[in-house]
Amino acid sequence: MQNLEIKSCKELVTNLKTLVERERQIGVEILEYLCEVDRRKLYLELGYSSLFEFTVKELKYSEGSTYRRIAAMQAMREIPILKEKIATGVLNVSTIADVACVLKAEAKRERSSAPISKFDVQEKCDLYLSFTGKSSRQVKQELAA
Repeated sequence: MQNLEIKSCKELVTNLKTLVERERQIGVEILEYLCEVDRRKLYLELGYSSLFEFTVKELKYSEGSTYRRIAAMQAMREIPILKEKIATGVLNVSTIADVACVLKAEAKRERSSAPISKFDVQEKCDLYLSFTGKSSRQVKQELAA
């Protein structure tokens, strides 16, 4: 454990920014690993009925964190540019999960009334990117509207 009290203010902030950047990179890497575990259905081999159950029980993520990561992973699979946006901090996993939830609800509603989806991949991408740099509160307010 480092003694942070002896670091200068500049050094402390510089190191913190470096750690945050590494955390984002690791976050994207975790999403890529989850994607591969899902693709291979490895959770079944380990005795779990779903990726969600595997992530909660085996990886010890909370249910909320699991939901957000799986939603972001699925969105990233469909829209690869989201990977870069997460890695650079332009978008975060929570925002992507919030948008994915709205898109999923819209798709369910449409399935019951129309055979063709309202959003194509480009429109979904544009929707995700429209929340670039916005706070969670702003995202939730705009999605509710």
